[in-house]
Amino acid sequence: MTVRQRQIWDLLAGEECLTAKEIGHHLHISDRTVRSEIKEINREKGRELIRSKKGQGYFIEEPDGSGAVREFGRPDSEENPEWEIVRQVLFGGEVPYGELAEELYISDTLLSRIVSRVNRRMAGRCSGGGICKRGGFLAMDMSEEEKRNYYAVYITTKNLNRFFEPESFQPYFEWVDIVWIKELLLGSLGRGRSRFFDATIMRLVVEIGVMAERMAAGCLLPDERQEAGESGGRVSEGVKEASESGGRFTEAGQDAGRLSKDGRQSSARSTDAPGLCQFTEDESEHIVRSMMEALERRLNVKAPSQEYRYFRQVFRNDFYYIKETESSLARGILEDILSAVTLEYGYDFSGDEEFGQEMMAQIMGTLKRNRNRQQNINPILQRLKSQYPLEYDIAVFFGERFGRLTGCGVGEDEVGFFALHIIRAMETRMMRSPKKVALVNPFGKPVKELMRKRLEDMGECRISIGESYSLFDMPSYFPRDILAVLTTVPLEQTPDDVPVILCRNFLDYHEKEKLLTVVREEEVRSVRSYFKRLFRPSLFFTDVECASFGEVLAFMCGELKAQGYVTDEFLESVMVRENLAPTVFAMGFAVAHAMENTAAKSAAGVCILKERIPWGDVNVKIVFLLALAPNWNENMTPIYDMMIRNLMKAGVVHQLSKIKDCRTFVEELL
Repeated sequence: MTVRQRQIWDLLAGEECLTAKEIGHHLHISDRTVRSEIKEINREKGRELIRSKKGQGYFIEEPDGSGAVREFGRPDSEENPEWEIVRQVLFGGEVPYGELAEELYISDTLLSRIVSRVNRRMAGRCSGGGICKRGGFLAMDMSEEEKRNYYAVYITTKNLNRFFEPESFQPYFEWVDIVWIKELLLGSLGRGRSRFFDATIMRLVVEIGVMAERMAAGCLLPDERQEAGESGGRVSEGVKEASESGGRFTEAGQDAGRLSKDGRQSSARSTDAPGLCQFTEDESEHIVRSMMEALERRLNVKAPSQEYRYFRQVFRNDFYYIKETESSLARGILEDILSAVTLEYGYDFSGDEEFGQEMMAQIMGTLKRNRNRQQNINPILQRLKSQYPLEYDIAVFFGERFGRLTGCGVGEDEVGFFALHIIRAMETRMMRSPKKVALVNPFGKPVKELMRKRLEDMGECRISIGESYSLFDMPSYFPRDILAVLTTVPLEQTPDDVPVILCRNFLDYHEKEKLLTVVREEEVRSVRSYFKRLFRPSLFFTDVECASFGEVLAFMCGELKAQGYVTDEFLESVMVRENLAPTVFAMGFAVAHAMENTAAKSAAGVCILKERIPWGDVNVKIVFLLALAPNWNENMTPIYDMMIRNLMKAGVVHQLSKIKDCRTFVEELL
């Protein structure tokens, strides 16, 4: 949060209710600024933490409805019980369940709830598992390396909103100064000689900090560790053994990304940074040794040889280059997946060479991270899910097919990086279906060409001149696919069914805005029309009592099957999609659907739960289930985007959860 937002939060934390005017008076800002800052706080936290009461003002309410006002983002307040539990299990081995509850002054029930919340949030991010309860004790059945990975992932996910502020991680360390580690790392790398992404720097800072903290606590790696190059995991057997199309999916380039003895690479395609100058093995060894010696002096510990080997493994960065020998492997995987994407979604990415090269590099990076067991944290994952729902959904499908072909597990964070490439590709002109306008123009070809050129620069959408007329051959009715009529002179008679835009200045800025308004209004009309047909009253359920998301989905899939929309395999496909990347959103809703579009006809079900249920790391109130036919893509794309964006607005889920009628629900959702 910003300083001003923190001041607003602190004011509200000390009062039962404050109006915007009262807050503004204290902070010397306007009422409007107060309301804007409160909206930003709620948006940043992904839920409505600050609410308002009519006639009383703003107040802070915890999402569990307890009304208790707590700080957030500070481990010594709101996060203290959770972090204390995690830390004790990480550093203390088996911890007596009852004694821990007494020590933290919380009930056994609350302790169990906190552990469940942590395990839900960490599920899918750490291969070693989570916190388990065994014979009255809490424990982690993990190796030392798995515990370090868990520790790093936990504190990173708790600080995603302040990911690039090292000091925000400090409360999670007792013996280590994390800012000092950042300065040590930057000084050792040599800022003027190499360029690293900030996200990679922060990953290294956190992992080095975790290593140092564990060493300082006496938690060392076992002596029997193998050499780092052998212990970092291996590329999935699925990559090695797949031999489709003459052996495209062989172990080609399994050693890709490793430096040769002289430090050179055979190609300059990187997943993360252009023009990166990588270190040679000797340079890397020197950096690791000098940093470890500095850590030993700082912490007054002596690192055994296995810790040096582990540090070399941590120091491997995320910059992966494609060698010539790897291109066929990556391209083969990409072509197979893109063919499936075209079939399911109707988008053909095969003609975008830049997208292909970048995605091939991403594929090879994913394979190497899987082999090296490196966790790739995506700080903007939630933003991608909420602001680019369709692109993210295609990325999930991409990740699932990638897993099938290679045998590599792909988590949500990796899917988010796939989504970034897909967003870029879908926003190129090639990926947009052009809309057509008619041109009435008595001035001949020069003016037509000028306007055609200006239509190419619309930015928001792609528009072409579908028909061109003179004043004397203008028809009474225009073709149905004509969005609007552009005319360079006033018309004596205007058509009733098509908007007419007079372009005296041959489509200048203001005239473009008029045309874009027509485009937006036409999209809204078409979305509303299809939206109402998609949601069926027979698939609208309220006050449903279920204990888990699996139970909800089984119930809704059963209703879809009973009404002839889907077959028995639909539920299995829905669960595959959920297990890969949950379709839950932070505001308390889920938009579930199958991995493939195999429904007999498209329909959308809605289930408003009587009580919220845990789903991933969110408690969900409303569940949408989409059953999509193979021809869904033409109509569903804008619907999906609009639905998610409306649901992400503060208070919308709460208002919708009170509605008992399908028609009213759809109108409010629109």
